[in-house]
This record gives sequence, C-alpha cells and structure tokens, in this order.
Amino acid sequence: MGNGLARASIRFRPTAFAGAFVALLFASVVVVASALFLQSGVALSAQPVRYADAAVVVAADDQVRHGEGDWETTLPLAERPLVDAALADRLAGVPGVAAVVPDVSATVTAGTATWSAAGWSRTALEPGATAVADGAPGTGQVVLTDAAAGAAGVGVGDTLELATPGGTRPVTVAGLRTVAGGPDVWLADVDAAALAGHPGRVEAIAVRAAEGVSASELRGAVHQALAGVPGPPTGLVVVTGDERGEVETAGFGASKETLTAIGGSLGGVLLVVALFVVVSTTSLAVEQRSRELALLRAIGATPRQLRRTVATETALVALLAAPLGLVPGLFLARWLLGAMTERGYLLPGLALSTGPVAFLVTVLVVAGAAMAAGLLAARRPARIRPAEALREASLAGSRLGPLRWVLGLTALAGSVPLAIVSATVPGELGMGLAATVVLTLLLAIGLLGPVVAGAVSRVARPVLDRFGAPGRLAAANGRTNARRLASAITPLVMAVAFAGTMFLLQGSVDRATTHQREAAVVADTVVSAGPAGLPVDLPAQVAALPGVGAAVGVLPGSVATPSVGELLPHSAAGVTGDPALLTQALDVGLRSGDLTALRPGGEGTVALDVLLADSLDARVGEPVELVAPDGATIRPSVVALYDRGLGVAAALLPAETLRRHLTTPVLRELLVRHDGPVQAGDLAALQTVAGPATQVAGPGPDGAPAVVGGASDSWLDIVFAAGLAGFAAIAAANTLVMITLARRREVGLLGMVGATRRQVLRTARLEALVVAGAAIGLGSLIAWGTLLPSVVGATGSGPYVPPVLTAGVLGGVVVLALSCTVVPTRVLLRGARAGAVGTRE
Repeated sequence: MGNGLARASIRFRPTAFAGAFVALLFASVVVVASALFLQSGVALSAQPVRYADAAVVVAADDQVRHGEGDWETTLPLAERPLVDAALADRLAGVPGVAAVVPDVSATVTAGTATWSAAGWSRTALEPGATAVADGAPGTGQVVLTDAAAGAAGVGVGDTLELATPGGTRPVTVAGLRTVAGGPDVWLADVDAAALAGHPGRVEAIAVRAAEGVSASELRGAVHQALAGVPGPPTGLVVVTGDERGEVETAGFGASKETLTAIGGSLGGVLLVVALFVVVSTTSLAVEQRSRELALLRAIGATPRQLRRTVATETALVALLAAPLGLVPGLFLARWLLGAMTERGYLLPGLALSTGPVAFLVTVLVVAGAAMAAGLLAARRPARIRPAEALREASLAGSRLGPLRWVLGLTALAGSVPLAIVSATVPGELGMGLAATVVLTLLLAIGLLGPVVAGAVSRVARPVLDRFGAPGRLAAANGRTNARRLASAITPLVMAVAFAGTMFLLQGSVDRATTHQREAAVVADTVVSAGPAGLPVDLPAQVAALPGVGAAVGVLPGSVATPSVGELLPHSAAGVTGDPALLTQALDVGLRSGDLTALRPGGEGTVALDVLLADSLDARVGEPVELVAPDGATIRPSVVALYDRGLGVAAALLPAETLRRHLTTPVLRELLVRHDGPVQAGDLAALQTVAGPATQVAGPGPDGAPAVVGGASDSWLDIVFAAGLAGFAAIAAANTLVMITLARRREVGLLGMVGATRRQVLRTARLEALVVAGAAIGLGSLIAWGTLLPSVVGATGSGPYVPPVLTAGVLGGVVVLALSCTVVPTRVLLRGARAGAVGTRE
C-alpha cells in the first residue's frame, strides 16, 4: 500500500511536496559542496617535482604533537621546520647512497626584482644530473638565469645588492644559466643557509640512490643511520614516493587541514542547518496533509502503513531533488576553492577532488534525512486512534509532548555552558563556538516552537486588536494555529540569529583590531615589506640614519598553547632592537610589568595580551609554556601584560628568540620614530635604505602613519556567515510560501462570509508583521546573548552594532515576511475569484 499511495500522492498533488523539494534541493547543494571539500582534503597529495630524482627525502615533521596516547593532539604547521645541515655528512656514508643534497631556498630582492634563490647543490637534482655541475659560485658570488640577468640588466662580473632574509649583501654575478623552471638565483653552498636566515640548518636533505638500490632499501638504511640522532622538535621523517612532493611543497599540511576543516567542521555546521531545515519543512508538509492522513487512519490504515507512506513520499522527493543539487554544489565548491586560493588560504594549484563518493554520500545523506524527517513527522498522526483521527487533525494547538519538552529545555540549558566556553577560550576557537551556541538555541526554539508561538500570540493580541477586524482575525489565527505560526517564525529566527551573530561578531573583532592597531602604532613612519619581506639587518641600518630616534622591526610568527584535547594557535610577533626604545614606536597598552625586560637569553622572556594571559592563568614573573612555530616547547618568563593584543599580537617576544624557530625569518614591517618633524628628505632616505620594493608611509593629517594595517582577513568568516544566513533566508521564504498557499480553504471561507479583498490582504500583512517582529525579537535575543560573551572574550569590549548593517538585516526580514505572505495571498485571491468563491472589493 505504502509505495503505491506515495507515488500517487506525488503524481496527483505535486504542489503539496513543492516546499520539501526546494528545501531538499538547497540542502543537496550545501551538502555536496561540503563533501567535495572534505573528500579533497582527505585525497590531497602532491607529486614531487624538485625531488623527483631523489629516492629518499629527509625532513622535519610538519605536525606538532602534544600529549600521549588517547590524549595526543596535533597541530599542522604553516611551514615545515628545518633540519641540521650536518646530517648530510652523516648520510653521505650510508651504503647505497649516490649523492646527498642539502636543500636551501629563499626569496631575495635586487632593486625592484623579486627572485627565488637556492643553494647550488640543488643542481644535482635536475633531470639527468649525476653530480653537481661545474661553474659553482664561490663565497659572495651568485649564478643567475639568463631571464633574471636580462630583467635586471646585469652580466657576468657585475655586482648586485641582494636583500635576503639573512641580511643585505653585495654579491658578484659569477655566471649565467639557461634553465627552464627552478630558481632564478643560485647561491654558493657556503652562503646559502646563512643568506636564507637560518645558518647551519636546511629545509630538507634529498638522497639519490646508487644504481641497483631500490627506494625502499635506501629508506631502511637511512632510517637506521638516523636512529638515535637528535632532530628537530617535531622529529624527522624519511619519505619516498608521493610523500616527497608533500615535503617539497611548503604549507601542504596546513592546506590539507584547511580543506578538511572546511568540509568537516564548517561544512558540518552547514549540514546541521540544512538537515534542520529539511526536518522543519517536511514536518510542515506532513502537518498540512493532516486531514488526508487522518482519513487514512479512519478507514483502517495501520500506523506502520502510515509511517511507511510518509517516509516513502519524502524519500522519493529527495531522490528527485538531491541529484539536481549536485551540479550547482560542484560549481559552488569550485568557486570557493578558487576564491580561497586567490586570498592565500590554500596553496596555488590545488584541484577539487570530484570523485563519485562525495556525490553518492550526498544523495544518501539527503535521502536519509528526508526519510528520518518523514518518520518523525508521521509519529503524531500515526499513533492517534482511528476514531479520533479526524478530530485531532482539526486541532493545531500549542500542546507539546513530554519528549519535546525535555529535549527543548535540555538544548536551552546546554547553550549556557557553551556560551561560557565561547567567552573564556581565546582566539578563533572561542569565536567559532558562537555558531554552535546559535545552533543549540535554535534547536531549543524549534522544539519549543508552538509554546513560543503561543506566547507571541498573547503578546501581539493587544496590538492587533487596534487594527479592527483584520487585526482580531490575525490574532485569532495565531492563537488557534500555534504550530503553523511556529513553522513560520523558526526559519526567520534562524536567519536573524545567524546574520546577527556571525556578521556582528566578525565586524566587532575587525573594528577592535583596527582601533587597537591605530592606538598601538605611535611611530612617525612605517616601512611595509614587499613580497620578500624585510631583511633582519634593516632596523640597524635605519637606526643609523640622521634624525632617527628608534627603529623597531616586527617579525611575524605564532605560538600555540596546550588546552584540553587540543593545541590553540595564537598570533605572535618578535621585536628587534633595544627594548627601552620599543615604547617610542609601539604603545601596546601596558597593563603591568616592564617591556624593557623583554630580552633574549636563558629560557627567554615574553609579554602577553591580558586575554591570553587570563586563559593561561599566567602572571608577571612566572614562566609560561608555549609551543613555538617549529613545534618546540619553550617556557619563557612573562615580563609584561598588555591590552592591545588584537592590534599587535597575542604574544611579544624578542626577535632573536622567535627567529630561530621560523623557517623564513623576515620582518613584516619596520616602525620608525624620528627625533623631530618628518621631512620629505627623511622619507626619501628611508626608501633608499629599505629598497624600492618596500612601501614607506609617512605621517597623515592626524600625525599618525598613513598605513597602519587594520582588520584581519575575515573574508572566509564573512562567506561562511553569508552562507548560513542566506540558506536560512531561503528556508524562511520557502516555509512562508508553503504556509500561505496551504490556506486556500481559509481564504475562500473568508470570501464566503463577506470579507473584502482589502481586509484579507490587510490580515495577511498583519500576520506577516507579527511573524517578522517575533523573528526579529527572538533572533536578536539569541544573537545578542551569543555575541556579548563571545565578543567580550575575544576583544575585551562589547559588541559593535553598525546601524546600516542592522537596518539591512532587520529590513530584509520584514520585506521577506511581507513578500512571501502577501504575494501568495494575492495568488489565492485570484484563484478564489476565478472559482466563483471570490471576495468583494
């Protein structure tokens, strides 16, 4: 019975399933985009290019591990740590080794040109090479490609001023090479590691196998040779095959983690929202057919048959809708991948994995969610006794079963500890929990919806009574159809809550970041780095210029802190020069301690933002455990606490301490304080010393530098927020149209008892305004209750509510509610007139 009845229902009453079809279609788009990202992250691999002719590559692990056993957590590093160059000599004597190549690379500048550079030993890895070619540069010499030499206008014997991570060096062009691909500049092996900014350490060691020795045999021999040898903090890895490509691709692990996180974590939130919408829409569609289902019970249909019929109907609709969402979801995933790559979230050249698994999983998930939604929606009509079925179908009150009461109150109570954690955990993790808090509160609203709708009706009744008969009719509709009113309010609450929370949360953090940054930079001028960064010796050169009182270089980095079950990353910065001069260029909002004590040596020192210090329970004069960028655990003593961590960094360390833990230790900017008013000649001298590839920003009208940075790159958070709010808005529009079109009998009855067309439309407008007002009130309450602790925990100040954005969101809710209610009502009125059951004008 079930399958045949289900097919007949869809064939002869397609409009009854249109709303569920739309919800399932958009759910399919969201789910497949998330699944494709997750699949791409899991399947991501990199083919070796530079190490293609190396049988084995020895490098540092790019995963930080903390804890043991089931409590072990990992954090992927943005860059792979370095290894000791002396390991190359140890590996050279391993049986089966034909050549050992320490690999060093760097980005350097000469005038306006930015070049990639590498040690001369890498030529041994070029296709067909059996040994290092003749013509190697000596100390203080370089070899250029023909293209680089032509662009710079230099030849053999000419001298270049080369700005490198290790400092600015004059070098002589010793030769030219014509090579397709590869670096633009070859450095002498004796200079390479030092000029790359990490003397005595290399990025990796490539090992070529002797003839007749397999890669697996050589890997075993290398493993044995390295047993017991001290390595980098994260440990050594010995790789062959495609893993060589992962080693040579800087940031591969971080990109893999990002793809997986987008598809798993963020995609999981979108999936929950999509399933929430599917369940809500399906339940509404089943409720609108309560009379039909009650009739089936009255004529003898068993509860099992009824549940099977509804589940089959929803599954059939899902199997029609889900495949149609696959192609739009594919385009959405490709657009997002390209946009993230352009903005630096992912490595260039990553391709989306479009294997069939993601598409199959999407169809199964959407169909399974639809069947589950149908079974849940059919529980109430299926369990009613046949004799009471028709009477129960006519009731739509606000009474809830005990299960919904328990689940709803549990979700409401569970949001409280989540909000507390969101407020107390610093950084992006605490902010990310805000979406979970919103979802929990929305779940509570959905479960307790009829009760909430009943309360809304009671609050709105005195206001509606002032609008005469249409107002009283609107109040009566809300009071007697609480479930229908709840179905209309819930998706709009979702849209307001997500838009309000996510947009205002990120906007508040960006505003606080900009304000703190503007207040922190008290330097007269700012030198911003070009593509290759600023060399570490630039502050000393600038400090020697006439009229310069202080020159403080800022070295970007990061630290991580152990937490329950994971490692939390935080921004960090290293500062150069005399700490006594730091306050002349940077005002971090000192709360306690002494910044002049920020000096290298011993276990090291650190200054912490007060929010991070509070989360670590750190105090001035006490050591704090931090994980450095290369995975090393350091325990510097806290010398100061400050307020402006968003504008500067969550942790400040001496540059000498931080740079030995960085793969590419180059400065991001240089803050310069002059002894007197800044003259045009001062800026010209700065530009000359810093080089043409940099940007020098002098004081603006208010005396502050014209370029001082600002808000963080929040594009991905904005896209995520827009996706959540947009999907919720689509669900709200779909639900409102479904509800309105299902009221054909009511509209016809109003016409029969004498209601005019204007009165019916006015009643619809008032009902829409009640829905919009309730959604705005509840959504704003959820958003503010989530925003307040999250923003205070992230910035130390309250949320910022921009008037234009707020007016846009609230106005959009009102317009959406009115248009999706009034327009379908007009359609019903036309149909009623055409059917001779019309209304009087």
